Amino acid sequence: MLEDLSIKSLRGILLKALEKEEYEKVGYIKWLINTKKNKPETYSMDMDKQINIILDEFDFDKVANVMEYLQWTWVKKINFSKNKDGGVIVNSMVITQPSVDELKKRAYGLLKDVWMCDECEPISSVSTGGFNAERCIYDGKKQLSLTFILSEWCLDYDAVRDSNY
Repeated sequence: MLEDLSIKSLRGILLKALEKEEYEKVGYIKWLINTKKNKPETYSMDMDKQINIILDEFDFDKVANVMEYLQWTWVKKINFSKNKDGGVIVNSMVITQPSVDELKKRAYGLLKDVWMCDECEPISSVSTGGFNAERCIYDGKKQLSLTFILSEWCLDYDAVRDSNY
């Protein structure tokens, strides 16, 4: 996994390993950094180009049709206030069936957000409204992906280890 990270990411992990006095790991990370420094830099597609390709190729019409069929709506605006005890009270809510343009705008925001996530993590994702944007770092280069998820289920670590589940 460490082999796929950028030099900048490796330096961050190196500092953490030094703080924890993980000297074997420190030696390996230093070797990786030196190896990467000596490799010639190759082409890497930037954020804007990747996002534009995804927004052009992703089938937002299909997503809009599925959402309409399922009567899947988004909350567009919430008006709220606080009661005298400091609790939040929802006064009104605007719910909408998102248009293709709104879907694209949300996808753009998610892709941009995930691009900016901590580079020490080889995989990062952000999700909302059915969309999942993911950024992987492979061989020091960022790669974006976008999915629309209708249904998903994942067992957490503790549930997998519990024989009474």
